Amino acid sequence: MKTLSLRQLGQCRRCPRLVAFYATIAQRYPSYHAAPVPIWGDPSAHILIVGLAPGLHGAARTGRAFVGDSSGALLFEGLHALQLASSPDANEAHLLNVQITNAVKCLPPQNRPVANEINTCSSYLEREIKAMQRRSKGRPKAIICLGSVAYTAVQKLFRKVPQRFATFTHGANTLIKEDLLILGSYHPSRLNVNTGRMNLGMLQQVLGQAKAFVQGELGDGNHTQ
Repeated sequence: MKTLSLRQLGQCRRCPRLVAFYATIAQRYPSYHAAPVPIWGDPSAHILIVGLAPGLHGAARTGRAFVGDSSGALLFEGLHALQLASSPDANEAHLLNVQITNAVKCLPPQNRPVANEINTCSSYLEREIKAMQRRSKGRPKAIICLGSVAYTAVQKLFRKVPQRFATFTHGANTLIKEDLLILGSYHPSRLNVNTGRMNLGMLQQVLGQAKAFVQGELGDGNHTQ
């Protein structure tokens, strides 16, 4: 099957289960985006945030990753506190040196993509990462993976890189090369927040590390390999 470019993402029909689910969502909620959700944010960003997949009443509704649901509310509160977003309100914020995307671009049933859907979508994620690397060649860049699925998806894209990835946990980090840092974070989901597994301070810790790295404020001694 022909691989679609990022510009053609909205036309993607490569995962039949997800296409069928979006058709159901579009019937139930006619005003929803109900289509693959593209990357968005600052086009010159040096920080890329990768989530799992669109949420039903978040990105599947608004067409923007982490806009419209509780996960996005916590994320944007953290981004704004670190001057990485112009507002804590995701609906009106402009991202500053940040882009946001998901490992899977379509809403999966029960918010659980299956392995072949993650693998199929990896070509889009790879292009997004390569685009950041091209425009930021020679400058520090950071990728923040929200949750283990996003972390694993990014890790697979760097499987040919000799560095060993740190085991996923909150705050896990791997210096791929001197100008690219991969960070792991627990997902700011309502479940993780309600159970105490994730909070604003923890999120700000990871966001702050990414910001410091791209601004050249961290030395190699801060990174685990």
